Amino acid sequence: MFESLLESLTLGSCLLVALAFSQADSVKGQNIDNCPNAGSTYTSRNKVGFNVCRQTDYGVDNLQSVSQATLNACIEWCSTTPGCIYGVYDPVAKMCNSKGSPYTPNWKSDPSFDSFVMTSAGLDAPATKTKNGRWSDVIQLQVIPVAAYMVPQFPSVTKFLAFSSWSPSTFGGAAQYQTAFQSYDITSNTQSSFMVSNTMHDMFCPGINSLADGRLMIDGGNTDAATTIYDPASNTFSRAADMKMGRGYQASVTLSDGRGFTIGGSYTGGIGGQNGVPMKDGEVYDPSSNQWTALPGAQVAPMLTTYDNAGAWRTDNHAWLWAWSSGSVLQAGPSKNMNWYTTSGSGGVTAAGTRNAANDQMCGVNVMYTTGKIFGAGGSQSYSDAPGLKAAHTITINGVNQNPTVQQLPDMWYGRMYANAVVLPNGQVFISGGQTYGKGFSDTNSVLQAEIWDPKTNKFTLVGASSVPRNYHSVSLLMPDGRVMSGGGGLCYVNGGCNDANHQDMQFYTPPYLFDSNGNAAVRPQVTTLRSSQQNGNQIRVSPGGTLTVTLNSVSGLTHALVRLGSVTHSINSDQRRIPLTVVRTIGSTVTLRVPSDNGIVPPGFYYYFAVASSGSHSLGLTVNVLKG
Repeated sequence: MFESLLESLTLGSCLLVALAFSQADSVKGQNIDNCPNAGSTYTSRNKVGFNVCRQTDYGVDNLQSVSQATLNACIEWCSTTPGCIYGVYDPVAKMCNSKGSPYTPNWKSDPSFDSFVMTSAGLDAPATKTKNGRWSDVIQLQVIPVAAYMVPQFPSVTKFLAFSSWSPSTFGGAAQYQTAFQSYDITSNTQSSFMVSNTMHDMFCPGINSLADGRLMIDGGNTDAATTIYDPASNTFSRAADMKMGRGYQASVTLSDGRGFTIGGSYTGGIGGQNGVPMKDGEVYDPSSNQWTALPGAQVAPMLTTYDNAGAWRTDNHAWLWAWSSGSVLQAGPSKNMNWYTTSGSGGVTAAGTRNAANDQMCGVNVMYTTGKIFGAGGSQSYSDAPGLKAAHTITINGVNQNPTVQQLPDMWYGRMYANAVVLPNGQVFISGGQTYGKGFSDTNSVLQAEIWDPKTNKFTLVGASSVPRNYHSVSLLMPDGRVMSGGGGLCYVNGGCNDANHQDMQFYTPPYLFDSNGNAAVRPQVTTLRSSQQNGNQIRVSPGGTLTVTLNSVSGLTHALVRLGSVTHSINSDQRRIPLTVVRTIGSTVTLRVPSDNGIVPPGFYYYFAVASSGSHSLGLTVNVLKG
């Protein structure tokens, strides 16, 4: 009887143990929305708050890992580490892991780990602002901003324009020759929408660039050969001469002589050429005569990407175009092969070496962060349905028709396709949005967390995360106060069923250096007066080689730069470049600055002037018009 009882107890114990293991297995790895235990809060020594949940894990990749003795020590480390918002501690291995700020944290029960995340108050803590910067609340807009443009104005810019397609929130269907626009006033935070129909032009997916006099040229897109000119002085839109061939997804740029150059663009207007090979060679627009001229020698074939999973029509899209001396243009991407284009006569093309032997970088980002130096990163081999790349490079111009010098940089923290990049007044580059696996009109695999590349250290630093995905059809622009506008994404095909990826909104990002140690606005250099050698009333105009004279509250430790006002669509902003200025003399609190003498270095058009302190804090941007020499 005793043996029978013992056998029963043993069997029962085994069943209980088996049941316990079975329950543990069912809990471990289970996705959760709330902490399954009581949870707790922790405030770090620098007063950053975190929510803590033991025996849970975030099932995403580690971005940084360091050894820490305790969970509390791990959280303290996270509170001082840029970009650490979500974290996981392994108490057995005593390993502290930053998860960054993932779009989908994939929170799971797991008795092997303890997880923590910064609270809303922690995100707004002074110590967080000074390392991660700060995103504003989401601001609803009246169109999905597929393209955007800073509107020139003296003495400083107060608004930008944004536009979508024939509708504020969709595209496609029967042809409708109009475009939905809106204006946003950044001083009053007010907006108004309007429809442009007088030019009979659906401007969706065009080339876009600012001309020397500040007018915006919008060429091609859905109405594939049309050109529309927006004049900020009169706030009017007019139809200009049609291009020689229809184009969409092309890139356009303002040349050193004030003309506009465009190339590629097989999204609309047919592929051209023979046997499905794109042959949309370059052409130039002369604003003085309102005339386009074909450049048969500026052949598109050398700049095609090597392969796209959707076909040849995707291989001539969104060229990285950089105007340089004597009407030349460096095509620095997205194809792995670079080329110089000449725009005189019938045009020409000269091979300029290879940027990245491993792959093309379609839908990557590029920006001139200082004179003759271009930052390029991300993108993918194909236009859609392909992995986003982490690869980054600098491309240094060595002269027209000379091969640039290419330097491979450390990888970005995230692979990004459909991202945007903005050069900041201090020369750093802010990269935001995109997907680790690119798929148009989708938010899957989104990257919310931004990063900043510093050319002084060649390092990428993780910073704050936006609230909304910014992927295909998103934009970003530098504001005159140094914030970055990041908005849009989506604009689904009519009845396309992808409305969840439509983002008719924006946020402003404030970089870390614009906060002081208390989390308040940092002290900025103050400009008392700004004058120029070709000044016209209150309009600061300067010729190449001319001077700017600036009086400030103090000139100690300052550098000075011009940053060209941006116009952006489809991750391309050919207008964007930053040009440091040379100090000629300093008398008291007044400094005289020399503008470069070559319109190739400083193309004609409108710029912000910034005085930049060693901390990165800078003056409010004042408008300068660089004239055509």
